[in-house]
Amino acid sequence: MVQVQSKVAEGWRFLQANLGRSRPATGEIPTFRSGLHDIILLQEPYTVDGSLAGPPMGWRVVHAQGGKTAILVSNPELDVVELVKTVNTAGTQISDRTLSVAVFSIYFPPSSDKSELVAQLSATLKGIKSSCVLIGGDINMRHPLWGPEVKDHKSSDEGLPFVDFITKHSLTLDFAAHTWHVTTRTLSDHNYLEYNLGELDVTERIPRFNLDKFRLRKVAQKFANIESTLLDQLDRSVSPEDLDKFVSALTATIQEVCATYLKYTKRRPKTVPWWDAELETLRNKTCALKRRFSRILDPVVKADKNAEYKMCRDKFRRTLSIKRDKSWSDFCREVSSLNEFALPYKICANKVCSPLVIGNIQVDGRPCTTLRESIEQIVKVLFPSDNEVLTESREQQARRLFVESYDSSNSDPHFTKTEVWSALKQSKRRKAPGLDRLQYEIIIAINSKSLRLLVSCLTGAWTWVIFLGPGKVQSWYS
Repeated sequence: MVQVQSKVAEGWRFLQANLGRSRPATGEIPTFRSGLHDIILLQEPYTVDGSLAGPPMGWRVVHAQGGKTAILVSNPELDVVELVKTVNTAGTQISDRTLSVAVFSIYFPPSSDKSELVAQLSATLKGIKSSCVLIGGDINMRHPLWGPEVKDHKSSDEGLPFVDFITKHSLTLDFAAHTWHVTTRTLSDHNYLEYNLGELDVTERIPRFNLDKFRLRKVAQKFANIESTLLDQLDRSVSPEDLDKFVSALTATIQEVCATYLKYTKRRPKTVPWWDAELETLRNKTCALKRRFSRILDPVVKADKNAEYKMCRDKFRRTLSIKRDKSWSDFCREVSSLNEFALPYKICANKVCSPLVIGNIQVDGRPCTTLRESIEQIVKVLFPSDNEVLTESREQQARRLFVESYDSSNSDPHFTKTEVWSALKQSKRRKAPGLDRLQYEIIIAINSKSLRLLVSCLTGAWTWVIFLGPGKVQSWYS
């Protein structure tokens, strides 16, 4: 169920599964045959002493001790804030830079009081101020609203309390069957449901270009050839709107030229820290003995080679296990020594008993429900505006008087090439590109061949007060 809002195309990959407390079904989730999912909603997972069994390291897990529901987030690009975790409900706020959704995994046991569980879920949802809510789970309730039209021992009107819940919170059933896929061949006694939510390619990182010097010179030369045309278009910009359109077109042109002449970097595969030359030698020796054993036809020699192969294979597996466990112990020892409270180790071992600090931030007596709201509250407390500060220091007073006495921006000189070059040199190198997907080195290369382009853009922006305020000097002193 998704709260009423405009739908978007494919994006976050969801897997919703009732595992029926099956150990094999729980174990196959990280390596499910249909591929890795961004978000996994589980009901009745297999637990050990009340804790979820076997979540991979690096996955974010929301699961109460002894709970019957869990939410797993495998995509490291998604931000996760824990909202609630009880025996029958797990909730978290998941967001990226385009979408923020409150995701809930629920389970109503067949023998439970459904009306009471629906009331508890309603009270939980009432305290969550989120514009987008997704609820997935197994409620063991029938109703003609969601079907199916199959007769069994359950009453067809058993789902009336849940229908009232849907109406009360303005929810709607999502029948976007074009993104659904029902998986029937599972290790559980239930079928799984796979679907998508959000924009396309959410999991993809912003691509970065391979900054080859020869190719960078070709990009810079391309802009040097069209610099006169670009400057002519810039001179015809007579308003802030025209300049904004020119900058957008220039950004798109730079992206297109870079995509033509530069190559994207390839993501390196992750390596394991415990792999070394000894393991490499043992693996090669094991593979060689296996090939020799399979090619020999003489039964006596074949039995000897088989025994030799199995001894080498067991030695390889034993050595691998020892090195892996030792590497993990060293990692835990190193992380736990960072501070006396050993919080990083608790996070890695999924032993954090209380939610993180960001989940305890409150605004006007109520907890923040979105990551954006939490960050805004942190910024508001750490960096209060001048209006919130009752006392004014001498430096603030001098700055305010100078700004108030500054009447005109006409006396400001235009930007110079030296100023632009100094600003570029002070920028951090090899910094991750922003939303425009332009890296620092690309701007440096273009500026080295087209010296007037950036200077003219900044001067035009200063003239029409687009991002520098009433004047360049005021921007410097404030």
